[in-house]
Amino acid sequence: MGRIGGEEFLLVFPAGEKQAVKASLESFIQACGKLPSKLSQYDGLSVTFSIGLTNVDTRRELMASMTNADNLLYQAKAQGKRRVVDDETNQQ
Repeated sequence: MGRIGGEEFLLVFPAGEKQAVKASLESFIQACGKLPSKLSQYDGLSVTFSIGLTNVDTRRELMASMTNADNLLYQAKAQGKRRVVDDETNQQ
């Protein structure tokens, strides 16, 4: 995990089932959505996550994959935040 700019972070998961990763990220978003109630002393605090999820494999360059994930991230934001958008979601 690392910050790649502004409010954007890159998370890298080991090869595996993308749907399992997506489910874990969705659970993470839900858990973080409860943070403002615990941090109520900070008036107006809002915690949201929008996530673009894509695979990186040997057939695709890393930068192309990061660009794809960034595009998916902006689609998640446009759809109302607090969601994960992946390649499959994007095709629907």
